[in-house]
Amino acid sequence: MSNENLSDQDLLGISGVEADLELTLNELKAKYPDLKANKKAAAIKELGLDELAAEKERAKDKALKAEKERAKRLAEDKAAHEANVKRAQVEQREDEDYRPKLEEAHLYHVELEKPYHDSRSGKKLSPPAYIQMFTERDYADFCKHGKGHGYQQRVMWDPTKYE
Repeated sequence: MSNENLSDQDLLGISGVEADLELTLNELKAKYPDLKANKKAAAIKELGLDELAAEKERAKDKALKAEKERAKRLAEDKAAHEANVKRAQVEQREDEDYRPKLEEAHLYHVELEKPYHDSRSGKKLSPPAYIQMFTERDYADFCKHGKGHGYQQRVMWDPTKYE
């Protein structure tokens, strides 16, 4: 097939582009020695460079967006944790009648209740509250996630407050 029979679609078409993208302009000119083929080689290289630049830009935008989302999630997690800590401090019992055993004094003692009521009568159907003991790390995790499970909590003993 001679160069005179090549249509514009053949000159600027997508066929053969992927294999030719890796070649330099001089290599493309050597591969396509006549004038119309040299135009095709230049068009392929230009298309490849444009696509490469566009892909790099998309990757940069995606990385920037992911970093912004990560920073937003961290800020939300920090705000939620601070709110939970403040709520737990408000719910801290002020009376001094609860004293844990000496070997359990290093743990958080938290009274937990998952209340539910009869929808018709309003009568409380949930079991009585119970005391759960947490290490410092477990308590922080519970403050972060426990409210979403419907627990009401009241700190009975905070080891940092009564050291």
